[in-house]
Amino acid sequence: MSTAPPAPDERSRTGGVSTTPARQAQPETPLLNAAITYATADLPVLPCRRDKAPLTEHGLKDATADLNTIHAWWQHWPQALIGLAIPDGYAVVDVDGPAGWAALKAEKLTPPATLTAITGRGEWHRHLWYALPPGVAIGCKHALLACVDVRGRGGYVIAPPSRSVHGPYVWLGDFDLAKIALAPAWLMERCQPARPSGQARPASEWVTLLRGPVPEGHRHERLLRVAGLLFRRHDAPIALELAHAWHDARCTPPLPEQEAARILGDALELEQRRRAQQVGSER
Repeated sequence: MSTAPPAPDERSRTGGVSTTPARQAQPETPLLNAAITYATADLPVLPCRRDKAPLTEHGLKDATADLNTIHAWWQHWPQALIGLAIPDGYAVVDVDGPAGWAALKAEKLTPPATLTAITGRGEWHRHLWYALPPGVAIGCKHALLACVDVRGRGGYVIAPPSRSVHGPYVWLGDFDLAKIALAPAWLMERCQPARPSGQARPASEWVTLLRGPVPEGHRHERLLRVAGLLFRRHDAPIALELAHAWHDARCTPPLPEQEAARILGDALELEQRRRAQQVGSER
């Protein structure tokens, strides 16, 4: 089996193979297994070349959590790198070596401990994953600081155990979404466009969000947003019951019970933090 990726003219949505492959006949590989793990965690997956460019015809738009498509991709491109499209609700800080860490230190910005991947360039080159408060979205931002970029909505990162032209990607510890810390205030302040004071999210946007259904790949982000709205409008016990009912009715399939409970806990913590900051600003 060649370790070299296909040439650029071989790109297509599924590589010209069926999206309903015979899984039993396909040998398991670390890359395929990892891609499946990410997809089942609601992280859309994309096959990439060793230079990190997407292999599919439409690039990032093809990212998916559909397991049949993922099986077909890695059957056709068994050595493809795993790209992860950044879902709403997350941002990834890309620190490019000692110069990036020095830039953060110079600005007195301390990234909280969180889920972290070491990139193919080596120990000091890292992807730091952060969760965003409900309703907050961050796009990609090049050169947040010298040698520090941000990947958010409309972006993707390469994930372990991919091996780029520079070397292997590895998680610092185990992959576990529960390790993802809340984004520091300085990250959101420097990346999020300012919203005019008092401007609320349109009601039509919430109606669309609430009606569902919510497929795999979007459940985590939408549950976090809906729970955030409910915690802001209702006492915690009532909000929890409503959020659970919405999740069970709209998410297809529902998230595992422990995962849903963790997301609701994150939403409650974010709302408590928002209220504490509001009280502090009024003093």
